Amino acid sequence: MRTNPHIEVRRCRPILGTFVEMQAFGTKADELEDAIEAAFLAIAQVHRLMSFHDPESEVSLMNGDA
Repeated sequence: MRTNPHIEVRRCRPILGTFVEMQAFGTKADELEDAIEAAFLAIAQVHRLMSFHDPESEVSLMNGDA
C-alpha cells in the first residue's frame, strides 16, 4: 500500500500594503488550499478593519472622531 506523499502549497497575495505569503504542508492538496484560503480571508478582515487608507475602516473612523 502506498502512502500519500507530503506536499507543499504556497500562495502569495498583495495585502496590507505588502506581499503576504502562505505556505502549508500536508498530504491532501484540497485541504491545504482551503486552509490557505481561510488564512487569507482572516488577514483580509484585519486589513478591512485596520487600513488607514480605507475611509470606512475602524481605524479611519476612530481617527475621524479624534
